[in-house]
Amino acid sequence: MKLKMTLLALFFILAGAGLVAFLLHGYVFSIYEVTLNEVPKVVISGDTVEITVIPVNGLGFRPPLRTAPFRMEFRQGEGLTAPAGGSTSEGSVKLKCLKPGRVEVLVIPEHALKPTMIEFEIK
Repeated sequence: MKLKMTLLALFFILAGAGLVAFLLHGYVFSIYEVTLNEVPKVVISGDTVEITVIPVNGLGFRPPLRTAPFRMEFRQGEGLTAPAGGSTSEGSVKLKCLKPGRVEVLVIPEHALKPTMIEFEIK
């Protein structure tokens, strides 16, 4: 009888731990969507613009130990900016504005369904 109770208790402990691990993976550590930080519409030449992709989990906050890599495609004004730091694989990149003009960047996150167009004017 004691062996049955021990096995039953062990089963419930392992089942509970498995359920907790499943819920943590599904809601805390998984990325459900991504958001982009606000980029100013008008930037002065010489300033830097930071493009950051922020992952969001099932509970609505940033998942721990996760980044949101993305790709960038310049639609207009590629020669008007230069990389100033960061990495697209880490989820954040800084662009230094060199010359006046209009810049359009298509941001394609790895964990999103649709790309997002970021537009700003360099004065």
